[in-house]
Amino acid sequence: MSTNEGMQQRETGTQQAMNFAEIFLQGTARVMDIQLAAVRTFMQYQAKGATLFGVPNCSKIFEAGENGMSRLFEASAEKTLSYMRQANETFAEVQSNLGQAIEQQVQEVSAQLQTGLEESSRIAEEGLEEGKRMSKATADETPQRKR
Repeated sequence: MSTNEGMQQRETGTQQAMNFAEIFLQGTARVMDIQLAAVRTFMQYQAKGATLFGVPNCSKIFEAGENGMSRLFEASAEKTLSYMRQANETFAEVQSNLGQAIEQQVQEVSAQLQTGLEESSRIAEEGLEEGKRMSKATADETPQRKR
């Protein structure tokens, strides 16, 4: 698997995780809205029920903030998602840059290794040639013995 394929798979996995987190946060905000509406309705009924015992009707208090808390939860969820998206984009960019830097370093090391191997091969060949010349010179200098 190449570096680019691995990075694409990680980006796809990261995007899927981000989508899941986004759905989870939005679902949580919706659940909180539903729970808040249930509490608000319960409190309104309690306030209206208290009027039977002579307490002034204060059920309007719970209607006044109806949209405020809902907007607060939605804004918080949206802000959190925005931060998550920014963090994901930053992470992906850093990961991409790091991958490119590593790939470049691997290419440089590979080129240096190739150059070193070529140089070693050349030196070894020169050594063999020198050994052959020395052997031949020694053989030429040594008088031939008759058997």
